[in-house]
Amino acid sequence: YIDQSDRFDTRDQRLFRTDPGLPNIIIQPNVLQPSTKYKLRLNIELTNVTGFSDIVIETAGLPPRPGRLEVTPQNASMDTPRIVSAPDWVATDLPLTYSFGYIKFVDGNPLDSAFNADP
Repeated sequence: YIDQSDRFDTRDQRLFRTDPGLPNIIIQPNVLQPSTKYKLRLNIELTNVTGFSDIVIETAGLPPRPGRLEVTPQNASMDTPRIVSAPDWVATDLPLTYSFGYIKFVDGNPLDSAFNADP
């Protein structure tokens, strides 16, 4: 691992969200690179005691790159079964998994509804 403490200053609120009163660190979007391992070190300093703990995280690859969304048949009645497919999508992290559905609004609030997966 390469020490990049100077590049990743955890006090920089544009990169990280921290609160001395909470044991959390939030890494802002687009701070870390895709498909990269990072080691984070927490240093503890008390009156007569010091220590540290390390954790290694690995970021996912780039998001899938555009393919197509196809529905067959496109024109039919509401009770006609349809096949939904997403060909030609490309990603570095495989296999890709898909879920299909729609958003319906209930009392003005969006609700995700999954399609039935039966062929």
